Amino acid sequence: MSKVKLGIYTASTLKHSYALKAQARALHSACIYAGIEDPTVVLVTSDDDYFDEVREEYESLFKKGKIILIKKQEFIDCDKRKSYKNEVQLMIAQMRTIGTKRLLSEGCNRVLSMDSDVIPKHNSIQCMIDMLNFDKGYYDVVQCPYPSQGGGAFLGGRGTKTRQILEDFVEKERRVPKKLKKKKKELEEEFSNFLQDLEKNKTPKSPEVDRKIESKRESISEIQKEIGSCPAKNNVFTLNGKQWRKRGWFDYAYPAIGRGSIVPVDWVGFGCTMMSKKAAALCDWSGYDGGGTEDLFIIWNRWYQYNLNIANIAHCPSDHIIRDRGNKNKYIHVQTYHEEEGEHVWHLRQSSRPWYGHDCGEEYDQNNDGKHTAVEEEDD
Repeated sequence: MSKVKLGIYTASTLKHSYALKAQARALHSACIYAGIEDPTVVLVTSDDDYFDEVREEYESLFKKGKIILIKKQEFIDCDKRKSYKNEVQLMIAQMRTIGTKRLLSEGCNRVLSMDSDVIPKHNSIQCMIDMLNFDKGYYDVVQCPYPSQGGGAFLGGRGTKTRQILEDFVEKERRVPKKLKKKKKELEEEFSNFLQDLEKNKTPKSPEVDRKIESKRESISEIQKEIGSCPAKNNVFTLNGKQWRKRGWFDYAYPAIGRGSIVPVDWVGFGCTMMSKKAAALCDWSGYDGGGTEDLFIIWNRWYQYNLNIANIAHCPSDHIIRDRGNKNKYIHVQTYHEEEGEHVWHLRQSSRPWYGHDCGEEYDQNNDGKHTAVEEEDD
């Protein structure tokens, strides 16, 4: 077994840098626990002075480590940019490309990808290294799961090439209003008849025909999204008892697990995810246009092609610092843990708390209550 040469990268613009120093301290604790004194850390950031402070924080913690700060003027915040839109996703992929390739060029054989707002546990790095060594390298990618940005389910779960994240509940498991079912059936029949007429009349292909086809597909997709937001008829245990099926997000793919658990998954995020050298080398975003998330692109267009196995470590979840839905200047600490007593002991859990990063000079704020601010709906 070759010696572990750990590389860590995190990427951030100024708007998303609110947890970076706390993350540095958490990573330092994790490295101490794992017995690693000399990691290579790459910070890929926007061109702001604050990130010099972040580098100094890392240098003060990792005396024997190599800290590399890469600032780019091209990586900027913009209020007009919307999360998960193409231009933002392309920027994230470019930042990840720089971080990954630099660590590989430094000779790292274990690459830890971090999101700027994820806080790992003290045993995270040790657990991820252990799992990459499991069964002589059965897994090439391992994640310490964290709750989604909205404070929802944990990342990781089941998926396929055609449906990258499977539904948590299929349509027949949801309470779907009859009107919605009827509308979906009508749209699907209308689309089917339209395609049949095109074939019957031997209609030549044209931009106008393509637009009509796309419009009808979008209408069906919108209805499917609406159905997907309908509540489930029962909890996942009852529904699994009726029919076991693969489910998309971790809470539903593997309910009722936690401490001591490591399970295989089809997809993960890149927020606290360690890769083997092979998996990191396959992080090539060539051909990615920003459609969908950059992590799923690598999973299904690179790792899936080479049969790389992925694990989620429910034994060691990560915390997520999320932005308040109603106040962009307020943050919420989604703390992860395992149930401590009762019939559900050791099960994976999360709870919301006020966010305090404990940077020097940080002050108490009574409005920092760890709860989302109510969002008032605008009148039509």
